[in-house]
Amino acid sequence: MKVIGIAGTAKNTGKTTTTAALLKEGYRRKRRMAITSIGFDGEELDNVTGLPKPRLWLEEGTVVATARKCLPLSSADIRILEDTSIATALGSIVIGQVESAGRVVIAGPNKSHELAKIKKSLQKYKPQLVFVDGALNRMAPMVETDGLILATGAARHVEPAQLATETTAISAIFRLTATTFHRPNDQLGFAYWHDNQWHEKNIAQNVLITAEDGQDLAEMLAPSLRENSRGYVNLPGFVTLRALEKFLEKAATQMKGWSLLFRDPVSLLLSDDPKNVGALLRMLGERRLKAQVRKKIPLIAITVNPFYPEYDRGAQLYRSRYLPTGVLESPLYKLPLPVLDVKRKGPLYLWRKTIGF
Repeated sequence: MKVIGIAGTAKNTGKTTTTAALLKEGYRRKRRMAITSIGFDGEELDNVTGLPKPRLWLEEGTVVATARKCLPLSSADIRILEDTSIATALGSIVIGQVESAGRVVIAGPNKSHELAKIKKSLQKYKPQLVFVDGALNRMAPMVETDGLILATGAARHVEPAQLATETTAISAIFRLTATTFHRPNDQLGFAYWHDNQWHEKNIAQNVLITAEDGQDLAEMLAPSLRENSRGYVNLPGFVTLRALEKFLEKAATQMKGWSLLFRDPVSLLLSDDPKNVGALLRMLGERRLKAQVRKKIPLIAITVNPFYPEYDRGAQLYRSRYLPTGVLESPLYKLPLPVLDVKRKGPLYLWRKTIGF
């Protein structure tokens, strides 16, 4: 069972179009598939612009994990297989199988451990592929996927150069290498490895690591920093860029050759604006510090959507607009992964570049 995440950087960047294209090609190849969503998806009209949005069409035999109250909102006939007891605002999440094809409204888990539970439940029904639909600002559970497709486009940044800068930064975050160095328990606090042992500064679990914490870590490290020393700094959970800046102000000049170990690219991406995170990674390289992740999540492809909604003040409504063909892809072709417009290239091309089998 392969789990693929599809994350949109904003509304109207083509996330649902990308997911629908993969489903279409999967059906043509007679693959057994399952799908869920991080949070709510499937509305007929965009709730901001009022423009039509694509909903997911699921064929007979597809397994879906969605909130119970979404079932009567879907035109597909779905037979409930089990109740996961994962609570949402729309009722508990159930695992169901499509008995007759139709449009489906999906509201899935919001937390990583909930998606892990959904994955375990889905395994019993033997899907070859599981698609997880989500958005950039709520993509933390994507750490449970085997790979990620990023859907971006003009609705995120209408200026191609600005979009290219951000997308390049996101790609760099996902290209960080995975460390082969691990400590037994990396759940709590800052820690660093030096002189063959771990030294720790415990912090309450699941809190945001602050600037004060960063300064404290630098002071804790100070006695161990000497010429040509080597070590690892273990960073838990979500770390603010300000915390890292404070830490580097105090310690970076004496830490050449050390490695900073982040939890995963998703938590690093969510710590700040992608361009700011990209700038931080470049700074670490300039200071001869290595950034690595404890868990790597491959970025499989980037899909770009030339559509964007433009507000017409006179008519007081949004109108559909499109950038010229190819203008978004061309600045991104140097990235070491596929970059494509799904509507122009089609489901077969997308499948070959992402799924492959």
